[in-house]
Amino acid sequence: MVLIHGVLIYGIARLGRLDLETISVASQAAVGGPSTALALAIARGRSELALPGTIVGLLGYAVGNYAGLGVAALVRMLGW
Repeated sequence: MVLIHGVLIYGIARLGRLDLETISVASQAAVGGPSTALALAIARGRSELALPGTIVGLLGYAVGNYAGLGVAALVRMLGW
């Protein structure tokens, strides 16, 4: 799943001529969460991406938790 994510995200970034370091921090926030996005941004010397990467990672946790609860309720309701 992470391989497919990487191929899609970097393929779209290349087609759109987007900044690869920004895409890397955003991708890391999606895959690894806020702490690893923060570490990647600082390690790459892009401290201006540290806060946005952390916020996106936290937002992913919040949305993911509620989406997971929704899917669990749907599965339970359908009797799977």
